[in-house]
Amino acid sequence: MTERLYYTDADLTTFTATIVGSEQSGDKWHTVLDRSAFYPTSGGQLHDTGTLNGVAVVDVREDDRGDVVHVTETAVGAAGDKAEGRIDVKRRRRHRQAHTAQHLLSHAFVELCGLETVSVHLGEDYSAVELKEAKVTAEQCAAVQEYVNERIGESVPVAVMFVDTAEAERLPLRKKPTREGKLRIIRIGRLDWSACGGTHCNHTGEIRLLQIIGMEKLRGNTLVKFLCGDQALADYARRFTVTEALTRELTCGVDDLVAVVGKNQQNLKEIRRKLSALQLDLLPKYVEELSAKTVTGEKWPYVVENKVELDAALVNKLAIQTADRINGFAVLGVADRLV
Repeated sequence: MTERLYYTDADLTTFTATIVGSEQSGDKWHTVLDRSAFYPTSGGQLHDTGTLNGVAVVDVREDDRGDVVHVTETAVGAAGDKAEGRIDVKRRRRHRQAHTAQHLLSHAFVELCGLETVSVHLGEDYSAVELKEAKVTAEQCAAVQEYVNERIGESVPVAVMFVDTAEAERLPLRKKPTREGKLRIIRIGRLDWSACGGTHCNHTGEIRLLQIIGMEKLRGNTLVKFLCGDQALADYARRFTVTEALTRELTCGVDDLVAVVGKNQQNLKEIRRKLSALQLDLLPKYVEELSAKTVTGEKWPYVVENKVELDAALVNKLAIQTADRINGFAVLGVADRLV
């Protein structure tokens, strides 16, 4: 079974190992090492990427024997060869931030709201916890978010412990482990104890920031989505750029942005209403103009015209009235469809 170096040192991003197995599977190569710092996809956390002997590692999996399988486009080497591994540092850091943030968030929902996490998602675009509750309020999320960010600001130490089943039963674990034997426990200060095989921060300060970005229903439960760390800061920078552009365009402050956009939308609706009324008054004139363009067909007279400048509902009326006037067909184009 592969020795998992990240179990005891999540900061380790370069290592050497010996290849114990290498085989081609389809258009990919699968390599097993005697030891590895690469994390395989499991427990809701995505795999590491990086290189082995300079060859890009595109996927990392765990096989039925418990070995870590490194997937590459070309062969890394043969059994017995040495392999030098390098982990993508930025990706590893994002995963560590997200996983420790998830533990802290799940703890907070239990501590403040009595809500249990039943599943987790630590994805490329966002992370999420699935709570065993059909209705979670915005007020609860706000309180939990504030609590988590306070704990982040305190840089609470995060430690790795290895205990047996008997020792684990004496710990205040947030969730009872589903397996027996030697267990790896992630302890966040005196706040949270959880059995976990993932990569984590050294202290909560490395998470930097957590922002809840939404909720949705899932299987009768509630999925709470969040961003943290590098992802949250990148999202803030993007939103700041967009907000700055909007405030310049609308010549208002950030605090007035929602009100100004709302007012502009109302003004636009009123303009459209008045335009529709004016066009309706001009409908007889449009009918006359179109009727003058009638083409005598083999069986029926017809008119074909593009009226993209008119409201779609008005064009429909115009087509009907023109067809009645010429006692034939009127085919009018509006935007991307025909009436």
